[in-house]
Amino acid sequence: GLFPLATTLGMVVFVVVMLTWHHVQVLIGRAPKVFLDKVCIHQTDLERKEAGIKAIGAILLNCQQVLVAWDETYFQRLWCAYEISAFKFAHASGIIKVLPVEL
Repeated sequence: GLFPLATTLGMVVFVVVMLTWHHVQVLIGRAPKVFLDKVCIHQTDLERKEAGIKAIGAILLNCQQVLVAWDETYFQRLWCAYEISAFKFAHASGIIKVLPVEL
C-alpha cells in the first residue's frame, strides 16, 4: 500500500535535510559563524600565532556577540584582553557573555 512508501520517503527526506541543512543555511546567509580563538589561532608556531592575533579585530568586526569561556588565567593572555577591547571598539553595544569554566 501507500503507507510503506510514505514512511520510506519521509525517512529519506528527513535524512537528506539533516545532512544538508547547514549547507542551505550558508547559501541563504543565515548560518551561525563561530570563531574559537584557541582553535583558530595557532598555539605553538609564533609567526602563525602573531598573524592570527593581528586578524582578531577583523574577525570580531563580523561578530554579533562574544562568549568568553572564563577561567582564572583568562586575562593572563594578552590577546584575550585584546579580543574584548577590539570587540567593544567595533560594537560599543555588543553583547559579551561570560561562561565560567573550571580547569
